[in-house]
Amino acid sequence: MDTKISILFYGRKAKTTRDNLVPIYLRVTLQGQRLELSTHRYVSPARWSAEAGKVKGSWRKPEA
Repeated sequence: MDTKISILFYGRKAKTTRDNLVPIYLRVTLQGQRLELSTHRYVSPARWSAEAGKVKGSWRKPEA
């Protein structure tokens, strides 16, 4: 029996915060059964790539 699994990250625009950030959600589909979870991470909509399912660009910690 073949097991099919699908993993998708997406920004949920309906839950935009007051700071204009969208939460990143995770959807796991295993043989037709879905599970959606919040990653408890937020991103600017301008930096989110819906096609790629990830944040655009890179982030570096500011040097002191």
